[in-house]
Amino acid sequence: MEATDNVAVTTYAIASGNENNFFAIDNNGNLSLTADGVDTAANDFETLPNIFTLGITASDAAGNTSDITNVAINVTNIPDADITDGAINFNGSENGEGSLIYDTTNPDDDDNDPVTAQADQEALSRTDALFHNLVGLYQVMDATGAVLNEGGEEIAPGENGYAQAALNNIVADFLLQLGDEGAEGSNTTAENFGDVLLNGGQLFAPFIIANGGDLIPEGGTLQDGVNAFLAENPENIGATAENFLTHQVAYFSFGAANPDGAEHLRQFAANTFGFEDLPSIVDSNGNNISDSDFNDGVFQFTFLV
Repeated sequence: MEATDNVAVTTYAIASGNENNFFAIDNNGNLSLTADGVDTAANDFETLPNIFTLGITASDAAGNTSDITNVAINVTNIPDADITDGAINFNGSENGEGSLIYDTTNPDDDDNDPVTAQADQEALSRTDALFHNLVGLYQVMDATGAVLNEGGEEIAPGENGYAQAALNNIVADFLLQLGDEGAEGSNTTAENFGDVLLNGGQLFAPFIIANGGDLIPEGGTLQDGVNAFLAENPENIGATAENFLTHQVAYFSFGAANPDGAEHLRQFAANTFGFEDLPSIVDSNGNNISDSDFNDGVFQFTFLV
């Protein structure tokens, strides 16, 4: 904004149109968004129109104030940068089974600002599981999948205490409930998942707790479910042919970390992955318990900064 006066303009003010306190104006007439304006979804030009009409006045050193002048403000935001392709680090075999790590490092951001994760509904809808499963992310230290325990020691997949250390490093708000034969209340939608913030410049790997969906109380959190699981199976003892239908087990992105020593993650497409929730063991007749369909927790994420 700019105004002229034969005495000299000293201040500007927003006289109308700012009931929500989205805007501020300084003594030079520069308009800016307030903290409320930044935080509100109304300033997200990608989802809503953002044309505001503000009534501006100017005052001079003599105390004279101008009539209100209406100014139209069109707020736009810079499109989010998609870093998904660079975030996916999958190390797989010819059959598509292997380990997955998400790297939230943005090569164009030295500050490693937070990264927004969004789920894809089409991928989630490919889940077809009897079990009510929990899928989440946990932080790893490097490409091997090593995690830090509570004492600050690194534990590699396959070493004692890995499951407990990994589940103590979960992303608290990153939760998918999937399966339960498609029951509506037992399956997270992309809309329900929303925008989940991840720390930038870090590594994360997915996990599944087979049959773990009922561990979360009504209105509870992923952390509640993980705590209940660790209380029931702190050593992550594997399922047997006798108890696999009810026994809760955590499977990780790294085969060596799993109780049966098998891979439980498969890549279906460049950015679509699925978990297998059945143990790779045989029954008394020599038949493998697992159906190896890897569709018991199917997911795809987009990462934006």
